[in-house]
Amino acid sequence: RLQCGLFCLGALGALLARRQRRAALEVLGVLAVWALLFGGLDALTWHDAPGARFGGWFHSAVKYLQFNLVEQRAAQWGTSPGSFYVSTFFSSMPGLAVALAVGLVLSARRAWPLVGLSLLFLGAHSLIAHKELRFVLPVLPVLFAAGAVGFSLPDEGKQRVALVVYLKATACNLK
Repeated sequence: RLQCGLFCLGALGALLARRQRRAALEVLGVLAVWALLFGGLDALTWHDAPGARFGGWFHSAVKYLQFNLVEQRAAQWGTSPGSFYVSTFFSSMPGLAVALAVGLVLSARRAWPLVGLSLLFLGAHSLIAHKELRFVLPVLPVLFAAGAVGFSLPDEGKQRVALVVYLKATACNLK
């Protein structure tokens, strides 16, 4: 999905914010190669499409954005409120959702790039009228990894409280 590009740009931004220039250049290089491949594939497959500009380069991305954001035509498959993803997480896996929320709060300071990118990804998807849970499944491993940072705090008191919350929340999910 095109929205996964938010992670790419966010990861690049996080590396630059942490002044890891060499890593940022490597990521930028990899992203540039993949953008070239993506655009080139579009140029090969869409160059003759009506309205294709620049020889079809990035035509599928332009059409995707036009269809979903400009014309709002994905809404023809149904719409949901902006709270759909959060409410679905809490209704489908209440214990794990509580544990995840606690972990994210505890890890916000140490793992801010992961937490921020994940919330940006969820926020972007929440703005689109048509929602399906499968659209945000790629962010779940990142969210849980960020939450796990919160449960690995060096402060033993906080770690015990977090572990108790996690175990109780997990037990709730098993019922």
